[in-house]
Amino acid sequence: MATNLTQNAISSMLSGSTHIQPYLQIVELEPIQSMQNSTPRYRTAISDGTHKKHIMLPKDFNDLVATNLLQKGSVINVKSWATSAIGPST
Repeated sequence: MATNLTQNAISSMLSGSTHIQPYLQIVELEPIQSMQNSTPRYRTAISDGTHKKHIMLPKDFNDLVATNLLQKGSVINVKSWATSAIGPST
């Protein structure tokens, strides 16, 4: 069964919209080793078919990556999210 991505969802999410539960695709997925912790984090990029955004996956998702339930090319249904700025604001 093909799932359509939710077009322009990333722009809506970043502008503060909370009423959507978009379908997005994992287009990049790579482990990042932390200096403070031996548990890897995963940096990924998600796409709505129009826009792409790099994100850090929560540690709770590590098992999904380890068992290949979450991998490059996976389509996910995002039910909730949090945004935060990293680095100086411009």
